[in-house]
Amino acid sequence: NFAARNSPYYRRQGWARSLREGRGIAFPDIPFTPKSDLKARTAEFYAENVPASEGRPIEKFTSGSTGVPLRILKTQRHFAINSRENDRLSAGWGQEAHKAAVNTSYAEEGHAPGEITETRGPDGSVSWRIYTFASRPIADLLCRTQAPHFNSRPSVVLGTLQEDRDFSFLRLITTVSEIVSPELKLLITRLPQCRHFDSYGTVETGLLAAQCAECGNYHAADGHALIEVVDRKGRPVTPGGTGRVVVTTLFNLAMPLIRYDLEDVVTLALPGKCRRPGQAFTRIIGRDRNLFTLPEGGKITPNIPPEDILAHGMKQYKLIQRSLNEVDLLYVPMADDIVVGQDVAQKLIEAHVSRHMKVTVQRVAEMPLSKGGKFLMHESMV
Repeated sequence: NFAARNSPYYRRQGWARSLREGRGIAFPDIPFTPKSDLKARTAEFYAENVPASEGRPIEKFTSGSTGVPLRILKTQRHFAINSRENDRLSAGWGQEAHKAAVNTSYAEEGHAPGEITETRGPDGSVSWRIYTFASRPIADLLCRTQAPHFNSRPSVVLGTLQEDRDFSFLRLITTVSEIVSPELKLLITRLPQCRHFDSYGTVETGLLAAQCAECGNYHAADGHALIEVVDRKGRPVTPGGTGRVVVTTLFNLAMPLIRYDLEDVVTLALPGKCRRPGQAFTRIIGRDRNLFTLPEGGKITPNIPPEDILAHGMKQYKLIQRSLNEVDLLYVPMADDIVVGQDVAQKLIEAHVSRHMKVTVQRVAEMPLSKGGKFLMHESMV
């Protein structure tokens, strides 16, 4: 009802007129909100009237990984509820037990690239924030402080752990914002005293799911968002199935989003694995548009097993589908004298992606990042 009256974007839609005129509607009859509409018509999503009880609107910006940072408005009430959801879903990981943490950030206004700030709490806790995603200075800070908790993006954590240092003091690594690569999972297993907590969300919606300390699945943040998982025809996916994530925010009256299609893909968990109730996901796969289209039909999330990557001396890799039958394999070598040949790369693609794709292999000093500074392990141009 609120969006039907106060959101310029939704107000013109047929379901909104029906509500204003007192006629009931079924929720599945509301059309999906395409991500492209939010990008192209962002201002139309801002509510014209926000009740004072929601608190003042707060401005946030998306990372700009799509090329254009979007101005997102949120209420203080939304932030408070999101924070409670985060606390609920992160329970069991022992974050509160670690009184020292290292965090990373963009170099932003008021902070020079590589600058380090220190914040101390009344409980004796201390956190350091370094304004860079470069692995070497982050590794230097971790080793100097011996902070047991490291919080950053998966690609940044991966690069840091690949530095030649002793990180045995780490007890908890927290990641958010990107898909966790197999290489990172493998490196963390080499730190036997360290746990890994991953969460999933967007700037537009807030937290959407977080990894459970008991079962390992990602439990949905259904305390502040209605999360649907649908197939290509928009029908609900059954447990065990894979589909797109569609989100309705429940408390952000500054910028309501209804059935917002994130273009992300997840796999629904089967019920009964965990004592925690509610919806859960076994896998956060990522953007639907970056699934690879196979020449033989269908789509997949491409993945080369980490043991194969390590066996051929690759520190990190990235796959880019250029056309239906062409794929690039970019890799960072473990040492200067390592070169992955065309024949080796072709065998890897045929074994793990498709027998009908021709690979072009490219050795790089470091992996290219998106405009927003994110690392995408696989991208599709098809």
